Amino acid sequence: GQALLALLHSAYGDALLSLYQPSSLPQLGFAVSLLLALAEQEKARQVKITALRCLQALLLQCDCPEDHQSLEKEELRQCGDLFASFLPGISIALSKIIAADAKQGHAITVSAIRLFSRAVGLVMADEQLAEIPLERKKPASEQSKIQALVVHRDADWAGNTASKLSILIKKVVGSGSVHPHW
Repeated sequence: GQALLALLHSAYGDALLSLYQPSSLPQLGFAVSLLLALAEQEKARQVKITALRCLQALLLQCDCPEDHQSLEKEELRQCGDLFASFLPGISIALSKIIAADAKQGHAITVSAIRLFSRAVGLVMADEQLAEIPLERKKPASEQSKIQALVVHRDADWAGNTASKLSILIKKVVGSGSVHPHW
């Protein structure tokens, strides 16, 4: 976990942005799945927290004191497009962590809530969704299999996703309202 955080914090420019290309979607998906599994199933609190921090850094939503590269509008949209593929898994796993027994620790719950809001905020950003073209671009033939995995965030997708997220947000709010630290 610490190695991934160090790598993400030290990468800049094209090296960092190459990770957020459609061709990297399978590797990105593997990393997201692995980090979510650690955050959800690991018993050691520090490992859970590190997994959540890594996932937040992977989403380019890190809130550490270090300086980070700010993304251009198009780069941010591209990240939103890629992470839209993972939003169902991310939001469901994080809602389970948030709703888990309070014995897991306050820091884990807070990290999961922060990550949930940042992931949803990145993928469902109004300014991004307003600029999504109605038609999906036709990919080059060699990239068509991977490109097919990338979600097209059109109005139908946004509406369906928002209704499903509404259910999870109610669950998260309900869990937070009975949490002993709040």
